[in-house]
Amino acid sequence: EGPSDAASLLDARLLKAWATSLPLPISPDDLFQHELPAFDTMREWKRGRARELGYNDPCVICHNRTLCEAVRMLPSSPAQLLRLWGIGPKRLAQHGSLMLAALAPLRPALMAARR
Repeated sequence: EGPSDAASLLDARLLKAWATSLPLPISPDDLFQHELPAFDTMREWKRGRARELGYNDPCVICHNRTLCEAVRMLPSSPAQLLRLWGIGPKRLAQHGSLMLAALAPLRPALMAARR
C-alpha cells in the first residue's frame, strides 16, 4: 500500500464512521448547511438528466430524498448507490454511473467540512 492508498482507506473509514453516526436526511431541511450547495448541484444534475431524456418530471431520475442521502453518504460505487433510498437496479443501470460522476467533484469539499 502506498501513501495515497492509505489516505483513501482512512478517508473511507472516516466517511463511513461519520455518515453512519447521523440520521439519514429525508428532505433538504434535514441537511447540514455545508451539504446544501452539493444538494443544489445534484438537483440541477437531475433536472438536466431529465431534460436530456425528454422527461418533464425530474423525479423519474430520482427523488430529492435520494439526493439528500447521496450528499450525506457520498457513495463512490454502484453497490453503495444501491444502498440509497429510491435506487434500485433499473435506476442504477440508467443513471448510476452519471450520478457517481456528478457527485465525485463534490466529495472533497463535503469530506473537508466533516473534519
